[in-house]
Parts: sequence; structure tokens; C-alpha cells
Amino acid sequence: MNVVKRSGLWEPFRPQDWVVEEIALTRDTGYWIDREINLQEGFAWRGGHDEGTFTYSWFPFYLLTGNRRIMAFLEKLKQDCLHWMRRTGSMLHGYWKDSDVHHGTELFTNFLAQYLRFGRDRDVIRAFVDVAHHAGNWVEGVPDWYDWERKRFRSERLGTQRVDCETPSNVPAHFRMVQILLETYLATGDERYLKLGREYVDEWSAVILDRDVVPFYLDDPEEREIRGQRRSVEYIVEEHVANNTINILMDLYIITGEKRYIKSVKKMLNPILTRVSDPNNNASSTILAKYRALAGDRSLDQKVVESLKVANEEFEAALMILDSEWRRKPHPLGIGRRRDEPQWAFRRRDGSIVADRWSSPAHLMLAFWITGDTDLAAQAFWKAKLRLRLAMWNLRSGRWHGCAAGSVSSVVAGHGRCLGAGNVTATLYPAVFGGYQFLGGFLPQLIYYRENDVLGVPEGVAALFSPTRRENEAKVLFYNCNETPIKMGIELTSGRWDDVTPEFENIKKLRISGSKVTVLLPPRELGGIRYVLPSRWAIQTLVRGRVLGYLCPR
Repeated sequence: MNVVKRSGLWEPFRPQDWVVEEIALTRDTGYWIDREINLQEGFAWRGGHDEGTFTYSWFPFYLLTGNRRIMAFLEKLKQDCLHWMRRTGSMLHGYWKDSDVHHGTELFTNFLAQYLRFGRDRDVIRAFVDVAHHAGNWVEGVPDWYDWERKRFRSERLGTQRVDCETPSNVPAHFRMVQILLETYLATGDERYLKLGREYVDEWSAVILDRDVVPFYLDDPEEREIRGQRRSVEYIVEEHVANNTINILMDLYIITGEKRYIKSVKKMLNPILTRVSDPNNNASSTILAKYRALAGDRSLDQKVVESLKVANEEFEAALMILDSEWRRKPHPLGIGRRRDEPQWAFRRRDGSIVADRWSSPAHLMLAFWITGDTDLAAQAFWKAKLRLRLAMWNLRSGRWHGCAAGSVSSVVAGHGRCLGAGNVTATLYPAVFGGYQFLGGFLPQLIYYRENDVLGVPEGVAALFSPTRRENEAKVLFYNCNETPIKMGIELTSGRWDDVTPEFENIKKLRISGSKVTVLLPPRELGGIRYVLPSRWAIQTLVRGRVLGYLCPR
């Protein structure tokens, strides 16, 4: 394998092989996070509903690198947030006194939820229990949020001091409350949270499956007059994407095994597939990749590959364009889009500028998983790297208004209409770890260790996960760029290695012990492990039994 060495400003402006591009993207992401910690560690928590969102991508990056400075900062940020929540006058009994369900939940779903996977922090669990109590009317002295007879939430504005019954519609944003219920169930094992979440989602699922319609309003599924205008099915599906509806349906399928949830997802995929090649839309491919992994459905593969758009010309620079008149654009702008997002472009050798009209990084990565063409993975990493670099040099961090699209964190991890489907989170993490977004974080299939069980991929090693063409089989490639052999541990989060019949190709197996295998990677050579993909049942067992604290460092 010809691994090209890069040399700063003199490196060629085109994708190199996947190893070079993955290591470069990892390096640049780490540089951004380290720089942000230097900037942010002296600031107190200010109380924004989406203030912690800017760290969304940092948790899996900690898994990737084992950088303890990241976890130390995240620990401090969590403590600052919880301290503020206890003292602020804006909250009562652990939640906002008055807030719409779309924004009020984000502090929990976009930020605090990740701590449930990184240790058994009782304060964070208690914070989720406080909110979930209100969802089921289980606390006296607080207005009822849920109508158990109608199986509906009572308002779009749910607060611990005020529930605005003048806005009684049940809309996709209420799935954010379901996400809190599911997180609380997994953290506590209390079945009532799962029961309420399922009861409510079943109402939506019944409409989607039985009436063959994707509703915006649960109580009036056929209504297309929304916010004063008649809206398309795509507009409604975008609202579901933005509120994590589709992911939560798939997560309920993981947790319960009920097929109606994954069938409901399939009903909403056509508009998502139609927009898969949009250069600014990583959300479509992220959803399709997760659905493909869980359902084992390959019927959409051909359309995904046929819609791929790859540039057949060379450029000399990448550009980012910021629009001063972004407020004049429609909101929402489309699936995975937001009107304040930066636009991407390239400069040709003759000096002319052309808009980036080619596939997004997530689409390129999904096409790699379908075809096995590692050049597509390289292009995905390359394009994600370029966008990250432009964002780092020109945009604010994202701590203020974390859901906006014009920040580094949103370029990396996605904005408020597609959180989790960013240029880095949709490429680097699923490519290295396998897995996908699960509730408020990332669910890896593989976790890596250096020598002496130190968390993280060894320095100078690249890993690339991919399902193979054979059904229910996966392969993870490794390349050791170092001049000496490297010892590495690989943990299978959802089972035992002996149960997935691993085959080792050009790497030496040292030992297998339960869920962990230790291997020796030869220098400057490509190797890999081929194995049977864990079943959905195995993943369900992981979620039920190990999600809480399963990423806690050893």
C-alpha cells in the first residue's frame, strides 16, 4: 500500500489514500478540540439551553484517542452545568419553568445524555429522572404534562410552572421527550419510562403504518397546512429528521425488537433518499446507513450508489462562503440543511470558482460501505477535513447558540436540524468504530486500546470498518504507519470474539479473552479482521445491560 507523506502547504490538493486522510482528519479534529479547551476552560456556565451542544463530537473523540484532558474538561463542564441548574431561577424541580418542547429538552438530549455512557454519575441520572417524572405526571405540585386517556402530551410548551394548553398539538418535537424517557429507562431500569415512551410512539407508528401517511400533527394526520402554508411530504419528513424521530424509532427497535418501529422508518425513507446526494446534507446518508445496518435491507443500495456525485476535475483550493442575507432563505432549508449554514466551493486552476455540487462526506462513506471502494472512504475523509479546516479558521466555536449552523461544532457534528450528522461524526467515528448514533450519543461496535489497556487507537494506526458484500459479515482494516510492530487491543462491545468467528488477515492474533482480542500489527502493512456481524439481539443485549457506563475508561 502506497501511503503518501503529506508536507504541509506543499501537499497535493487531492485525496490521498484512506490511511493518510483518516489520520489527517483525526489530527485536525484533535487540534480543534485542544484549542477549544484552551479557550473555554476559564468560562463559567452561562445557562443557554444548547450551551453544551458544542462538545457533542468530543465524547467519541475521547474514545478514539484516550486523551484524558478532553474527559477532564467534560467533567468540569458537566459539574458547572449541574451546579447552574440547581441555582438558577429559570428552573424548578430540574427542568425549565416554561419552555417549548423542541428547545427545552436540548440540554438533556444533546449534552447531558452522553455522560450516561461515560460512567455511573448519579447526579446526571437524577437530572434525567427529574425530567422523566414530569413526563408521566409522577410529581405533585407541577402541572400535568401528559394526558394518559388520550395518550397525548398536553402542549407544545411543557414547563414545571406553566403548561400552555393553547398549543395542544402533538408534533415531531415531542419525540425529544421520548428520548429523555428512553435514556432514563436505560439509566435506571424503571420500566414505566419505557412503557410511556412506547405508548406514545405507538400512536405515531399506528398512523404511519395503518393510514399510510407521515403526519406532522398526530391528531390530524392528513393536515398539510402548517404555519400558514400548505407543505409537502418532504417538509414534514424534514421536521421528523430534525427532531430525531427516525433515530428514536430505530432505537426503540433496538431496545424492544418490535418490527413496527423499523417498518415505520422505511415508510419515511423516500424523501430522505431523494436528497441523499445534496452536498450539504449528511443526515440522509447517516439515517440510511443506520437503517441498512439494523434492518439488513439492501434494496436501496443501488439508488444510493447511482446518485453518487464525484468531481472528475482537479482544483487548487477549497472555499467557504458565508451569506450575509441568509435570513431571507426559507426555514427549514431542506433535509439536513439550515439556512445559516456555510456554503462550500472550489477554485479551479484558472481562478474560477465553482460551488461544491458533489456528494457529501456522509454519502461518500455510505457508498464505500456498499461498494467496498476505499477511494470513496478517502474522499469522504478528505472532504470532511477540508470543511473542518475552513471552519476552524473562520467560524466561532459553537458554545453560544449550539444549534446554529455557522459554527465549527456544527460543521463537525451537525446543527440543530441534524445533530450527529456532521462532516466528522458521519465519517470518522462510524468508519473507525463501526456503529451509529443511538439516542443522545454514538454506539460503537469496536473500542480500541493501546498497550497496557490504555484507551484509544495507537498513534500512527488507522482503522477502517466496513460491512462486506457477504450478508451479515464485516471487516475492519488496519494500517500501521510506524516503523515497528504495534500491539493493540480491540473490544467487541456487543459480544465475544469467539462467537463471531474472526479471521485474521496479515495481522498476528496474540490472544482472545471474551470480548477483547489483542493483535500485533506489522509495520507499513495492511491487515484486517473479518467477522460475522453481531445480531440485533446481541446489540439489544448490549443496550439493555451495558449502555450505562459501558464506555467508562478502564
